[in-house]
Parts: sequence; structure tokens; C-alpha cells
Amino acid sequence: MLFRRISAHVKEQNWTAVALDFAIVVVGVFVGIQVANFNDARREAETRAALRLELAEDLKADLAEIEGHISFSAYRFAAAEALVGRVTGWQLPDAFPAEFGTTVPLARPGQAWPEEAADALFFSQRYTTFDVERRVYDTLVATGELDITDDRQLVEDLRAYYLFAQNWRNTEDTTFRNTHDRLRARFKENGLTFYEQVSWEALDGLVAEDLELTGLLKSTAYDASIQVATMEDFQDIVSDLLARLQAE
Repeated sequence: MLFRRISAHVKEQNWTAVALDFAIVVVGVFVGIQVANFNDARREAETRAALRLELAEDLKADLAEIEGHISFSAYRFAAAEALVGRVTGWQLPDAFPAEFGTTVPLARPGQAWPEEAADALFFSQRYTTFDVERRVYDTLVATGELDITDDRQLVEDLRAYYLFAQNWRNTEDTTFRNTHDRLRARFKENGLTFYEQVSWEALDGLVAEDLELTGLLKSTAYDASIQVATMEDFQDIVSDLLARLQAE
């Protein structure tokens, strides 16, 4: 209809009407483009908000995982330290050499020694690792859609967190897992599995006689203390990321 009217005005050489009609067309196209851009921006904002929500749920799952990891590692620390400490008086040192003549403090998990021998046997072999929830993050990286916020520092901190978590898991798998497997094998060589109902007298005698077992228990206590301290650091990192993500 509008284009027929423009054609008629051209034939009539009514240039004012032609200019007015042309202006109407231009304004209409401009408004249409702006509406389309607005709708696209709204859909993009909704998508980014939904992805932030999904990522926040993963971080909440990580916090629950971290809490459990701290608990089990603290129990393992106390059980391993008790098995050695009852026989030799050994406890995890308060500090560790950083360089010649200087030391750094070691974290001692605030967990009392077990009262039952069976608990010490079981929890000294109760091993856990930090399985970070990467489903949403890996999907965002694979699709190139990690820019779910305008806060560039938050994006970089998320990248750093998931890299740190992966590197830490590699450390657990290659270092702490080895100590754990060797400890279990050593107990098994002595006829003891997880669930044995054993006395303190029997365990004390075994630790006193088996120097390799004693060394593995010391390593287990040390490893567990490092895991607890690291998980507490992760707890702070994840809590901060979650708060910032939810504030978007």
C-alpha cells in the first residue's frame, strides 16, 4: 500500500509527499531493527542469567563435596596419627621446613583421636578425592560461551578455579593415592582389612613391629592434613565465586 502511494506521488511529481513517505519507510525500518535488537539482547541476557544459575548450582555442589572431603580427611588424619602416636608418641609437627633455617606452619585438623581401635583401622584407610563438578563449565568452554557475565575478573577467576581444581586432583591421584594404596596393601599383608574388629593391643603391636607401616601411617597423616588445609582454601574460593556469581 505504501509503495503504491509513493509511486503515485512520483507520477504526480509531488516530491514533498514522496519525501514524507520515504521518511516513514526509513523510520519504520529503524524501529523494526531496534525492536529486533532489543529482543535479541533480552534473549541473550536471559540465556546468560540461566547459565549463571546452572553454574552456581555446580558451585553449590562443590561446596558440599568440599565439606565432606574435609570431614573424611580429618578423620583419616586423626586415625593415622593415633595409630603411630599411641606407640611412639609421634604427632604431626607444627611446622615444616620452607628453606634452610626457616619453617612454615603445618595445619593440624581439629579432630580428636578415635577411641575404638576398629575406628582407627577403618578411617586410616578411608580415602577421598575432590571431584569438582565441571559439567556446566566444560560445556561453556566447549561452546565458547564462557562470557556469561560482564565482570571479566570473575570470568578469569572461574577459569583459575577450575584449573586449580584439576591440578589438585592430579596431585591427589598421583601422590596421595599412592600412599593410600600402599597403606591398604600393607594392612592386608598383615591380615587386616577395613572392617576388622581388632583391639588396640593388636594394632599397637603391629605398628611397633612394622616400620614400613609406621612410615606409611605418618605419610597418611601428613597427606590428610594437606588435604584438609587445601580444601579449606577451596571452600573460601568457591564461596567467594558463588557470592559474586549470584550478585550478577
